[in-house]
Amino acid sequence: PNGIHFTVGTHELEYQHELALAFKRVFAADLAVYQSVSDQSVRMICNSKIIAALFLSMVGTGYGSKRLSHDVVTADEEFQRGLLAGLFRGDGCSTTGGMVLDLVNPELIDQVQLLLRRELQLFRDRGD
Repeated sequence: PNGIHFTVGTHELEYQHELALAFKRVFAADLAVYQSVSDQSVRMICNSKIIAALFLSMVGTGYGSKRLSHDVVTADEEFQRGLLAGLFRGDGCSTTGGMVLDLVNPELIDQVQLLLRRELQLFRDRGD
């Protein structure tokens, strides 16, 4: 892979700002930003083969074949919280009954459920 691309809505200004800051903080890299008037989207691109290879090694590619690597599943709480937040922002929505995560890959669903159970247990243990 030659880089990594994120596509968000033009109205999601806070998310665009957070993504740009996170990339700068973690990778010391700036994201190129391209706005599309036709579909009201913003593409944020990091043209780094190294960063793209890192993401590929951590989660894979393709909606049906993505898996979380061992390093991701066993990462610290802060990393996993960030991963879950990004996952819900990208593939989730709020409903009157709670939050819905729209995933189709059974193995990835199992891995995400494991992370969510851990997070819920930490939440309960701390009494937050």
